[in-house]
Amino acid sequence: MSETAQPVMAATVSITVRLYGLLRDYHVNAGPLAHRPFTVVVPADATVATLAANLHIPVELVAGVAVNGETAVLATPLHEGDQVRLFPPVAGGSSPTRL
Repeated sequence: MSETAQPVMAATVSITVRLYGLLRDYHVNAGPLAHRPFTVVVPADATVATLAANLHIPVELVAGVAVNGETAVLATPLHEGDQVRLFPPVAGGSSPTRL
C-alpha cells in the first residue's frame, strides 16, 4: 500500500512591511534606513495585529493599515508575500478658516 502525501502547511510566512511616521521607530533597522521596507517572518495564522505585536508596536499607535495596496484592519489575516503598510495617527494641518 502507498500512502498519499498530505500537503504540509507552512508554519510561518514572510511579509514585507513598511512603516510610516513615528512607527518607523519600531523598524527592525531603526536609523537612517527606517523609511525602507523590510521583511518579517510571522506565524502562518498571523493577523496585522500579530505583526504589530511582533514588532513591539502598540496597536493603539496603528491608525491605518494597507495590505497589498488595499485598506485593511488589524484583524486582517496575513499570507505569504503580503505587503503591509502601517500608519500612525496624524495631527496638525492649518487652522480652521474663519468667516
